[in-house]
Amino acid sequence: MDVINPAPYTTIRGDYGNCLGDTETHTIAATATQLTGVSWGIYTDPGLTIPAVGISLAVGSINSKTITWPNTPGTYYLTVSGNFRINSSADFCTFRDVKRIVIMDEPTIPLACNNLVQISMNPSCELYFTPDQFLEDPLFDEDYSYDIIIRDIQKDTLIPNGTLGFKYIGKTLEVKIVHECSGNSCWGYAKIEDKSIPDLVCPPNIEITCDQLGSLAVTGMPVFPVGVTLSPVAGTTNSWILTGYDRCSLVTLKYVDTVTNADCSDVDFSSYIDRVWTVTDGSGNTSTCTQVISVERASILDVIFPSNWDSATGPNASLEACGTWPKIAYKVNGIEQTYVLNGVTKVDSVPDPAYTGYPFGIQCLKASVAYTDKKILLCGTNPHAYKLIRKWQVVDHCAAEPNKIREMNQLITVMDTNPPTITAPGDITTSGASVAALLYTAEHKCTADWSVRPPVIISDCTTATWEISFILADNTGAAPVNATYVKNQVLQK
Repeated sequence: MDVINPAPYTTIRGDYGNCLGDTETHTIAATATQLTGVSWGIYTDPGLTIPAVGISLAVGSINSKTITWPNTPGTYYLTVSGNFRINSSADFCTFRDVKRIVIMDEPTIPLACNNLVQISMNPSCELYFTPDQFLEDPLFDEDYSYDIIIRDIQKDTLIPNGTLGFKYIGKTLEVKIVHECSGNSCWGYAKIEDKSIPDLVCPPNIEITCDQLGSLAVTGMPVFPVGVTLSPVAGTTNSWILTGYDRCSLVTLKYVDTVTNADCSDVDFSSYIDRVWTVTDGSGNTSTCTQVISVERASILDVIFPSNWDSATGPNASLEACGTWPKIAYKVNGIEQTYVLNGVTKVDSVPDPAYTGYPFGIQCLKASVAYTDKKILLCGTNPHAYKLIRKWQVVDHCAAEPNKIREMNQLITVMDTNPPTITAPGDITTSGASVAALLYTAEHKCTADWSVRPPVIISDCTTATWEISFILADNTGAAPVNATYVKNQVLQK
């Protein structure tokens, strides 16, 4: 079931301040088909008990009346009542609206307007202009004695007097104030600004365990009005775009954590997180609130050490020697280790713990973490294929023996399992009776040396060697069928 507020359709619109003898049309927005049982009236008292004499309501229709007001000053109350429905399938609702109408007899007066007025939107992103925002020392009732004419300078168009919305933020408008009864006027400018944003309400303070760190499902999000939607900002884990939170613009929500580690005398909590939530609108306005997250102190027995990277033991597969995983220098007793490749000295490397893992759960301890690496080569002197024994040590500075220190070995295997790729040199070919290649025997010998052309490209992340194998052509110069290649031997023909 939809509930419709009839006020926007049944509120009397028109000039509520009129001069002697003015004729003014007053309307309601509802159409004739949306109305029934409508009655208009003019009274001289706010209780609507004394009808005005001599003022006619004959001119007009069910939703509009044109009234000629008397030539004497006074205050009247214009009322309309009846039944309204939004469409033919809806039920009728009764309504009544009353507006105070002032008939004025005011002399001509000089007017002075402020040159430039900076006016800010309200939290609902609405703005209403009133004469006193622009006039210097207004003499008469600002609600009835003056008219306001607003012009959009950029478009050179008049803006109907009423509520200004978000599309005018940042614009400078021309505002003209007219004294209704004399026609005297002045003008100035209004710069429309957005200086407010709805207050942000934080989730309640909370106590969590160590394994709940980083879970917004546990720690909670700020409290938003109904209808607000969140869209994560790409590439971040702590930022969202809010739609429907601020009526003037989209809003960015983010949080920043400040962690305070507790000392050993605090037996309940290891740290306290001050999570500052901030919303920022398109005009740079911000609202913040702070949530306090207390993290329960853990035991060193709760620390989870990183798992192995070894295809034989699991759970993670061995690392590929030619892989793109991040590396750090291999150190023994703090000294970088090196090796020589093709006459060049290079710094040896091992997998970065940022990739293969750190102990988890130390955030909830007053602890220190250290490790040492021992590298065991698997393929001779090839520095790129090895087993790494990474020994982790965690020390809880708030605990006593035997739960003060824990150590664990992590096995990381790096294997070169991908064969090198090779591009062979081009064929040596002949055409007709020409000879493709001539080999001359050495003096007093029946053998010859041939400088074989090497492969064009050998691609591998480690060192590689290559060998040559031959078969002898038959008497026609063709390769024998099912011949056996031989290498490192003397071939005779």
